[in-house]
Amino acid sequence: MNPTAADDPMDDLDQAIMDEVAELYRTVDPVPGDLVDRIRFAVSFGDLDAELMRLVEQTVYAGVRGAEHSKIFTFSSTLVTLTIRAVGLTDDTVRVDGWLAPPAAHRVSVRFGADRVERTADEDGRFVVEQMPAGVAQLIVRMVNETRPTRNVLATPAVVL
Repeated sequence: MNPTAADDPMDDLDQAIMDEVAELYRTVDPVPGDLVDRIRFAVSFGDLDAELMRLVEQTVYAGVRGAEHSKIFTFSSTLVTLTIRAVGLTDDTVRVDGWLAPPAAHRVSVRFGADRVERTADEDGRFVVEQMPAGVAQLIVRMVNETRPTRNVLATPAVVL
């Protein structure tokens, strides 16, 4: 028997094995249908000088009898912690309640697709987006701080609301 060298061209048996491995991955760990859209969304981020916040906690709650579901995300940076709660209003829309700690009237943008919603947190650090499309979103916090001359922009990773 003649062992096959690693640099020999693939034969029919090699191709059959590769096809089986590909089918296994398609079955066990399929590529998410929205992966290309998520990548485009992440790459299109315009605030390149923003500090990326770290996702420190994500919790999903199902309502009683399945009527309401919500997701809670907590993001952290060296300057602020952001917690948001996204509640499904319909299959296609969510309400987002957010809290900043320490509390301050920072500007908050919620980016989804090519659109964004702008809010200013109140003095307690709270903001609300009453209704927006469900799906991939990113939050950008523009810190209001007159004592620091540099622009303080913080951004969350993209998450599915």
